[in-house]
Amino acid sequence: MCIKNHLIELKKKHEAVDANILLLQLCPGHDSLQIKALKKDKLRLKEQIARLENPARAMAPKSKKLPKAMKVQKSSKAASLPTPVPHLVSVSRIEPEAHKQKAA
Repeated sequence: MCIKNHLIELKKKHEAVDANILLLQLCPGHDSLQIKALKKDKLRLKEQIARLENPARAMAPKSKKLPKAMKVQKSSKAASLPTPVPHLVSVSRIEPEAHKQKAA
């Protein structure tokens, strides 16, 4: 099977899975686990389509995106903010029994 035909088949499957997801979501007693599994299949198909459409990009390593809350701010305000101080926990020092015997 040539790549073009394979790509067409993957797109058809992607559309069919999407339609199934929509139908299941419209049902009042839908199975959320089944929908979740279909969404994973849909994503897998989408990734396969993307790899076939752009093979050069598929060879590049995936960049891991950080959530917005974890991104470093590049504004001047971020530099002027004080650095947070970690909470200090007092820990009592426990000496080993052998050390106590030598001292006695």
